[in-house]
Amino acid sequence: MELRKKDSLLLYKLQSLDLKIFHIENNDLEKNLNEISLVIKKLEEEIKKLSNTIKEKELEIKNIEGEISELNKRSSKLKETLSSGKKLNEKELNSIQNEINKIQNLKKKNEDVIIEIDELIEKTKGEIEKHKSLLDSKRKEELEEEEKIKEEKGKLNIKKEEFVKKRETLIKQIPEELINFYQLNINRFGKKIISVVIDDRCSECGMILPYGMISILKNSDKSIKCENCGRFLILDKDIDADL
Repeated sequence: MELRKKDSLLLYKLQSLDLKIFHIENNDLEKNLNEISLVIKKLEEEIKKLSNTIKEKELEIKNIEGEISELNKRSSKLKETLSSGKKLNEKELNSIQNEINKIQNLKKKNEDVIIEIDELIEKTKGEIEKHKSLLDSKRKEELEEEEKIKEEKGKLNIKKEEFVKKRETLIKQIPEELINFYQLNINRFGKKIISVVIDDRCSECGMILPYGMISILKNSDKSIKCENCGRFLILDKDIDADL
């Protein structure tokens, strides 16, 4: 299909409005919000994980304390045997004393383990508090971002309504065959079937246009195609003059 300069200018205006509407409908306003929400989710998971670690370590302490309690009972019985007045030979005395010493050493090791676990629990609690502080900050940031998005969407919807009204008005000025041509080819060229010539280049594909093509665009009413990308061309000065 051949286009006149006037036709290309009309389609360029329609193309510009459609692009503005498209960008509003496909904006990425919630990208930052999604990133914040992801951080919040990870923080919540980490807090839960650390809390479970504390529970496991507290249970471990409880089990060790149970072992210590049993060791104390064994030690008490052995000491009772020593103080009972029962006659024991040297071998029996040494055996009982060695057993008491083993129990005391094992008890000391268990108590040291409890101290280490307690320190780990306190450290983990500190990490949880840091995570909770950051979580509170991120939740506040999330609410602020939601409010910001809501406000921005309101502004964009107003702009979209303006562009839609302008489009409806413009459509009435464009012949039906041009509209059909536009609809058939718009997706083929990435929503841009009209390319503006800037500094003797096709602004869409970047090809430097031959002098003869530039001359036709300057001195005739015809709108010719870019030999590289196939889009119809208009000069930037013609857009400015038309506007």
